[in-house]
Amino acid sequence: MTIGVVFDSLIGIYQEPVWRGVSDAASELDIRLRIYVGGALEYAPLNPFEKTKNIAYDLIDARALDGLVFCGGTLGNGVAKERFDSFCRRFHPLPAISVGPAGTDVPRILVDNDQGMRDMVLHLLDDHGYTRIAFISGPSGNADAERRKKMFLDTMRDHGLSADPKMLYVGDFNAASGADAVAYWFDKLKVSPEAIVASNDSMAFGALAALQERNISVPYTVAVTGFDDVDEASMSMPSLTTVSQPIYAQAKRALVMLAASVRGEPLPFETLEPAVRVLRQSCGCLSANVNAFSETLSRASDSVERDVFSLVGMERDDASAGLLAELVSSVTDERCDERAVLRSVSELLRRDILSGTRAGRWYRAVNRLRFAVTGRANLLHRCQAMISDAEQQQVFVKMNAERMQLTLLMNAERELITSFKMETLVGAMRASFTRLGMNGVVLCLYDDPLNPTRSARVAAAFKNGEDIPFPKASFAPIDLVPPGVAYLGNPSAPIIVEPVFYREENIGYLVFEQTVRAGVLYESLAAEVSSALEGALLIDRVTSAEKRLEERNREIEALVRPMLESIQSVTAVAAGQQRAIGELEELNQRSIRAASEMSKNTGALSEALKKTGELVSAIDDISEVINVVAINASIQAAHVGKQGAGFAVIAGEVRKLSQSTRKNSTEITGFLTDVDKKISGLTTSNGELSASFAQLRATVQDTVRSLETISAKMRDIDRGSNEILRVMNKG
Repeated sequence: MTIGVVFDSLIGIYQEPVWRGVSDAASELDIRLRIYVGGALEYAPLNPFEKTKNIAYDLIDARALDGLVFCGGTLGNGVAKERFDSFCRRFHPLPAISVGPAGTDVPRILVDNDQGMRDMVLHLLDDHGYTRIAFISGPSGNADAERRKKMFLDTMRDHGLSADPKMLYVGDFNAASGADAVAYWFDKLKVSPEAIVASNDSMAFGALAALQERNISVPYTVAVTGFDDVDEASMSMPSLTTVSQPIYAQAKRALVMLAASVRGEPLPFETLEPAVRVLRQSCGCLSANVNAFSETLSRASDSVERDVFSLVGMERDDASAGLLAELVSSVTDERCDERAVLRSVSELLRRDILSGTRAGRWYRAVNRLRFAVTGRANLLHRCQAMISDAEQQQVFVKMNAERMQLTLLMNAERELITSFKMETLVGAMRASFTRLGMNGVVLCLYDDPLNPTRSARVAAAFKNGEDIPFPKASFAPIDLVPPGVAYLGNPSAPIIVEPVFYREENIGYLVFEQTVRAGVLYESLAAEVSSALEGALLIDRVTSAEKRLEERNREIEALVRPMLESIQSVTAVAAGQQRAIGELEELNQRSIRAASEMSKNTGALSEALKKTGELVSAIDDISEVINVVAINASIQAAHVGKQGAGFAVIAGEVRKLSQSTRKNSTEITGFLTDVDKKISGLTTSNGELSASFAQLRATVQDTVRSLETISAKMRDIDRGSNEILRVMNKG
């Protein structure tokens, strides 16, 4: 069976117990877990970019799961019920359950908020006599917060007290809002409540710190209570009175019930876990450890051993059950070996220290032994001192382990954040993750950050500090890891999916084999890998861009070189054409002059030809007259004797005609000579014009050919320019 678990974070006083409870139940039931850490759906006061983590919820593959567990107590903070219902319906019809409230549709396991809050308020009212009680609620829209506030108001009203609206402050379940509430009441409104009831321990811690900063005594000036009973509650200054919310037990029970539902058993819509009031110093009471020695034996049985087992919460099949039975027997034996008893107590405490089981559970057992035997007061006092030492050692061991873990984490973060190349980053991940106990890890990057769920590729994969092979091809991110990537040391181990993102940019995700139980490691490493990866990818992009720029510059240079040559050629041709254009202009002017002269000569020739025609016509007329006169003269010559006078007259006329003809002939000769000159000039003009036009034509043809050359070069330049633009756009 494979169950998905949906968290907003693995860090937190609520989330970590849920994670541990579900993980332990899965181990006991042989269930595989896929844990998706995707951030709060809406409310993220400390990180405006946390919603980018919601991409993790898009990686949930309902087809690969048999059911879902929601960490509803924090996942839906600040989210309207309708919004949470819509989120959960994305995975319908997959069986689901929530640890804490989750909208209106999903079955849930809840702590009995009503009884827990009522008991706490009644304790302040009845046992301490406080009446001016202030209240810090959780965020609006959170079901737990609303139920706790309602029960506070109802309990106050049942005692005839109306809560002053000025004494009600809306917090957000974070310590800062607890401090803000104190500042609001004591600094701004100048009011002094007798007691402050916080809806959770985190806000109570914030209120305690703010009161201490103002030198306001807790509990003697103001009492403070919380709700949750996280580990830090018993170690705060002063120790915090609170309501124990059995988150770990809720989570284990949730997985057990969901597994039964998958197998066909009915799943009730709402199951309540009892809440237990835990009284400590912050309300004015003594701690449970101190109270352990003032308790009577009203509930004691006739079996000391059975009572001791019950008081420490140990089952008979526990690995330490035999040792505890020997201890009880030794203490109650008249021949008690005190050194053996102290050795047994020391060993039992050592096991608790190493396992993390609360050592303070032994105080009540010692108190029960105190009533069972006499004459053992000194021995039992020494046992009490050993328990006190064990509690301190337990705190130290935890702090030391956390300090060592923090040192390793800081070293890992330093290695990661200073890795500016992808291969260096992968090497730093492999080395530092292994030192932190993380055996199997896969880093996947989205092919397209703008469409992340479409495809991804594996960027790194390693197991036990060694690289493992993985396919280079892209795959569907909903599969989380491509088939055949053997990164799990234990095939049934839970896996944790942590998004890798930078601000609003989705980069990819990490898949961890769950091998350590410290949520801060997974969360912190994912955050550091995100930042380092953004830097490495940026440098890779810059380096790639520089390489592409160099290649582009080389391509452009190769394209520009022939263009420059073409431009030089065009420049030379253009210079030649400038000279040719000058010559054309001169030829044009010469042609104009030759044409003008030709026009003049043609006009003169036309006049000369006209006069010549007239003269020729006159000569024809004279010739005709001469012919007639010549004939008449011949006839008259035959009768010269008779008509000689007539001949003389005719001869005179002939002379006149002869003179006239000679004159006309002279004029005709002059005209014809002039015409010849005109014709010669015309011929010359025609020759010059013809030569000019021939030269002009030749120059024009050369110019045409040059312009065609320029056009071809320009086409080459245009193609080169387009290619340069293509190369530049490609870069």
